[in-house]
Amino acid sequence: MTKILFTTIGSLGDLHPPMGLAKEMQRRGHTVTLAVSEYYRDYIESAGLQFKAVRPNIEPHNKLILRAVLEPIHGSRILHEDYIFPSMAQYYDDLYPLVKESDLFVSSILGYAAPLLAKTTGTPWVNALLSPMALWSAYEPPILPPIRWFRFLWGKTPKLNRFILNSIFRSFDSMGESMQLLREKVGLPRVNLYTEGQQSQPLLLCLWSSLFGARQPDWPSSALATGFVFYDPKAHLPLSQEIEHFLSQGEPPLVFTLGSTMVEDALAHIELFAEAAKKSHQRAIITVGKSHIQKFHPKNTSKILFIDYAPYEKLFPRASLIIHQGGVGTSAQALKSGRPMIVTPTVMDQIDNAFRIKQMGAGTFILHHQLNVERLVEEIKKLQKRTSTIENCKFIKSEIDRENGVERAADALEQLL
Repeated sequence: MTKILFTTIGSLGDLHPPMGLAKEMQRRGHTVTLAVSEYYRDYIESAGLQFKAVRPNIEPHNKLILRAVLEPIHGSRILHEDYIFPSMAQYYDDLYPLVKESDLFVSSILGYAAPLLAKTTGTPWVNALLSPMALWSAYEPPILPPIRWFRFLWGKTPKLNRFILNSIFRSFDSMGESMQLLREKVGLPRVNLYTEGQQSQPLLLCLWSSLFGARQPDWPSSALATGFVFYDPKAHLPLSQEIEHFLSQGEPPLVFTLGSTMVEDALAHIELFAEAAKKSHQRAIITVGKSHIQKFHPKNTSKILFIDYAPYEKLFPRASLIIHQGGVGTSAQALKSGRPMIVTPTVMDQIDNAFRIKQMGAGTFILHHQLNVERLVEEIKKLQKRTSTIENCKFIKSEIDRENGVERAADALEQLL
């Protein structure tokens, strides 16, 4: 029986696509293991998947860590410099025996030790990327928070874009020194960690819709855009009686959410959303997470419902409009729902995702430094009147449903095996 090891680092947004793919491979008869932080043991085992603990064991809801890595300009640098690269030697050591006994292992964007493990164990390796910006294309350059000041240069020529990207990579070199030393220790040359170190051969899974990120001339030949892979352990459950009752009492509401990570330390955002809902004179559901539900639940009215969480697959299609932070998992669920959206991006890939959503005609965005109640209310009213966006969203939904990303990704893994 074929043994497949999945490993990832990050939040639930990073974990859900590998879990969805792992469940599909398990359904097809393969023996599947997920090797991630100890914090997710119960979550994974309750889904019926085999779990192995590996470092780094970064607490996903630690507010000090969240505030650091979600800082708009320096968050990505802090994440890599303080948490990811220093932990790669431990990650390598923990994964080595697990990879050695597997027939295939599948990693994700922050697993920079994965190509080293493939080389030293001889086990076939597939990297599974979640958002197009991870491919750093000069033909479709990523929109990054730290380079807002020269964003106007993008799009002149691919050659100029490549020069800018290489300049960015050089500025990152000092952050990755510990990773480069680890490569040398196992007998591998130094590489650009953000391109070559991510590109698995002969298969690089790109777990997004081709509508969201079309193939570019400088993508590696091994890259395959499969369509989004969805997973929610509660997707099979009905919405709560409280939510169903609220939905039944009037017109479809606005739905506000901040995903699984930002919501844990987002009091100001939640209060802004609540004020925007009131000033727009519309019904609204606002997800506030476990950290804030006790504070906000007593404030529920006939027009605003504060909830901890609800499966996006069930909630989003019942919305009139979705307002969210722009994480790729939330964006994918919003696109699948067929409802228009306003993205309020702050960090990481959120701004790039927001630009893509606007280009697709699925909604609009408000950058973090421009976000206020008046601007948000204005965009809500404008977007709800834009019939072309509503029709585009219906088309996008039909295409995403047709792609069936999890099936195509699983087929590709089985072909490789």
